Amino acid sequence: MRVVSSAAPARANASHSLTIMMMRASIPVRIVVLLHLVLLGGLCFLGAAPAAEKGNIAVWFSPDGGCAETIIEAIRGADRSLDIAIYHLTHPDIAKAIADAHRRRVSVRVIMDKAQSQASYSAATYLNNSRVPVFIWQKGLMHHKFVIVDGEHVFTGSFNFTKAAESSNAENLVLIKDTRAITRGYLAQFEVLISQSKRYKQPNDR
Repeated sequence: MRVVSSAAPARANASHSLTIMMMRASIPVRIVVLLHLVLLGGLCFLGAAPAAEKGNIAVWFSPDGGCAETIIEAIRGADRSLDIAIYHLTHPDIAKAIADAHRRRVSVRVIMDKAQSQASYSAATYLNNSRVPVFIWQKGLMHHKFVIVDGEHVFTGSFNFTKAAESSNAENLVLIKDTRAITRGYLAQFEVLISQSKRYKQPNDR
């Protein structure tokens, strides 16, 4: 997952100057980026600036607090895996980011509520058509809203993946970074949900 620093501006400026010098010296870009991040320290997720951040926790709020942008950048920045449990998904840019991640061979799994399988066309249909593995939870209301990125970082909160949640509703989004015990708990819960789900089928394929 791509990250940037939340370090002080002076430190960031110094690192930026050194980065330019290294690039002029034809040092490989990958090494330049790595050293840039090491110099900056205090890594923070790439996306909208959080409303608050301390240690491994960052929070965003809506309306208009950058929740959707942050989720989109998290999905775009995934390197290995995305495990997504989402109650309501109608935001086209988020759906496209998920499909694009699958196309670049990130391992993607999405669990959704039964309501997504009842419409003639929904985000579940779009993702399924993009060959993303979509699962429909078979019990009560699948009201979770969380994303596990690369098995290391967890986004959770009340934020549904909709434009209304971004622009109209009072919502929150929380990032828990690099906390193995918490991530293991979410991964275990995701596997429980998968075991209680069935692969999505379009209404005309049932």
